Amino acid sequence: MAPKGEFKEEKIADGKVNGIINISEEIRNLEGWQILENKLQLKKEFTNNISYELPIIDYASNKSIVNIDITKAS
Repeated sequence: MAPKGEFKEEKIADGKVNGIINISEEIRNLEGWQILENKLQLKKEFTNNISYELPIIDYASNKSIVNIDITKAS
């Protein structure tokens, strides 16, 4: 079964935003994203607004897409 990812953004200081993805199972490393201790959450800091599709892949090579949509950065 493909991993499921739910994206949210969280405002931090100086116009920056944390992008956070909660995932349903452990996935392979994603360059630029920090995997948190519980291995079911990813985090990345953004300084600009951006939208893109991020493929996530689990250890059984199942793939799904998480839509990244940063709108609160300045």
